[in-house]
Amino acid sequence: MAEFAGVPGRVVVQFGVHTYECHECKRSIRSVFDRVPLVPACSSAEEARDAFADHVLAEHPHLAPSPDGCRYCGWPRRTHGHSYAPGVGSHYWVDPTGEQRLVRMRTRRAARSAA
Repeated sequence: MAEFAGVPGRVVVQFGVHTYECHECKRSIRSVFDRVPLVPACSSAEEARDAFADHVLAEHPHLAPSPDGCRYCGWPRRTHGHSYAPGVGSHYWVDPTGEQRLVRMRTRRAARSAA
């Protein structure tokens, strides 16, 4: 998996450990008594990016990218151009893997049926 462009969040380094911040989760906190979701510690930026992508698919399926979006950032081919993704760097649109397409289609279907 990879990080999705347009998703509110980022990969960060805290105390020498890679992790991510999900701004969508922070928006759901209404009071000081609400629990902040625990975020896993990762050994590399790529592992943190993959963990963030898994988190988005599990917790925020309505933000999942198009099944034909870029392998690294999720942007559609026609609007991609030359983009930057943390951990990957500058890149042009790259065809997603078959597994990525399948997961994205299932996630979008689950989000539609839950709404």
